[in-house]
Amino acid sequence: PGWAMDAKKALEAGEMDEMWKRLVGLWWEKEKARAFAGPSRGYTEGRPIQVSEWVRYARKAPVKPAIDDVEAFGQKWWEWWVMMSPNWPSHRETHPRLLQTMGGEEWGAVDYSGPNGILNVLICLRWWRDAMGPNDDQDYWVEAVEDVIW
Repeated sequence: PGWAMDAKKALEAGEMDEMWKRLVGLWWEKEKARAFAGPSRGYTEGRPIQVSEWVRYARKAPVKPAIDDVEAFGQKWWEWWVMMSPNWPSHRETHPRLLQTMGGEEWGAVDYSGPNGILNVLICLRWWRDAMGPNDDQDYWVEAVEDVIW
């Protein structure tokens, strides 16, 4: 579908490292496996306001929000990610990293496909990275990408 192709193009634009390319590839394969279908409404609680604006503009891929405070945006992304992630006790104790022990737990909102699913998480990560300057600490972003890949 058009939304998926537009999103893939936006996520793959420009130069990105192999870890990011891997994440986008994993997202694409999962979407294909689910026939690009998903819920009519995604996880909205606590999401960055920029996502709401992007959705309001029909997810036009070229639209990139103004991010004045990269560090605050990254923190907001992490808060949103933790809110929608499984509510395992170990998860809350080790924020911002998820413990790598699934144990059959339910993945909930982080397992949504379609235009209202995990795509919103990925597009936020892309905006965050694009907003970084040469002096911004990229470690927090790298950790976020690793967490989503997991």
